[in-house]
Amino acid sequence: MSKLSLVPKLADGDRRQLLQDIAGLIARARSSGLTESVFLLSMAYLDLQTKIYDINDEELDAFSKVIRSSVESV
Repeated sequence: MSKLSLVPKLADGDRRQLLQDIAGLIARARSSGLTESVFLLSMAYLDLQTKIYDINDEELDAFSKVIRSSVESV
């Protein structure tokens, strides 16, 4: 039995346009003082970037550790 996917497959151009759209929403939410919305939209932006660039969970975790350690050393 095949698995039914409700998520449409998007071409890279469509995904990149979504990134631009989300970036615009982040800017609008930020200028409106909607801090929680900025946070949630930023998470969506990052999730979409990981899909576009085919970044797996282990790579994202390693990147996060590097950023965390560089911030802690400042």
